[in-house]
Amino acid sequence: MDSHSISEPQYREIKDTQLTVEQFNKILCPNLRIGVRMGLLNPDKYGWVSSAEMKNFLNYIGAKKKSQVLKQLVSVSEGATEFKRKDHINIIELKGTRLDHGSSSGILNNTHGFSEERLDHLKSFSDDGKCLHKKEMAAAANDFHRCPVNFKSNLGTNIQSLEISTVMEIYAQRDAQGRRFFSMDDIDCIWKHNRFPEYWQRPKKGFYGTLSALFKFFYMFSVRWRLKLFHRHEHKKHPACH
Repeated sequence: MDSHSISEPQYREIKDTQLTVEQFNKILCPNLRIGVRMGLLNPDKYGWVSSAEMKNFLNYIGAKKKSQVLKQLVSVSEGATEFKRKDHINIIELKGTRLDHGSSSGILNNTHGFSEERLDHLKSFSDDGKCLHKKEMAAAANDFHRCPVNFKSNLGTNIQSLEISTVMEIYAQRDAQGRRFFSMDDIDCIWKHNRFPEYWQRPKKGFYGTLSALFKFFYMFSVRWRLKLFHRHEHKKHPACH
């Protein structure tokens, strides 16, 4: 089965899934929340999703089906939780596992399951108040590491770079110069409403593979380091950790 044999996604309320709101709020990844709300991931009442369904979802949004990055993501997710089920991933029990990384944004990974305050904090890095380009997302990631919500982690902040670069590559729009960016509505769609951005269309085939992931990660990593080295004054906008 490939991505185009999957039925068209339809946005749904949490009550129309097998999860309770409390369970849904345990999902740490915005992309997984999107999968559930769009009907492309269908966890049972205990949070288990089949690995086959997870692969189909990732392929649907653009991951190359046979890429190592897809295989590794699924494999690591299968083995992350203490209790394991063959060929399944428990998407609501990843808290405290190696996938629950430090230096995160805290938008979803918090005691309430969603933080409007942390979402507004991300938006505050926009230079024009209308959109966030890669440089601004990188500046936000640096701040998440500088003032961690849960705990600080060098590995975690590198994972954050990979996550941001991947989400931007899959969902971000392009401006007139070809640069990827999120509008404020895009940010709300992904992190708050857990749905595809309005303009987004599934790709005709998988385009995001291992080389793409590595290239985009190192690009984001380099942008973050340049900001640290040459733009320390940017912290004046967000001077205090709290």
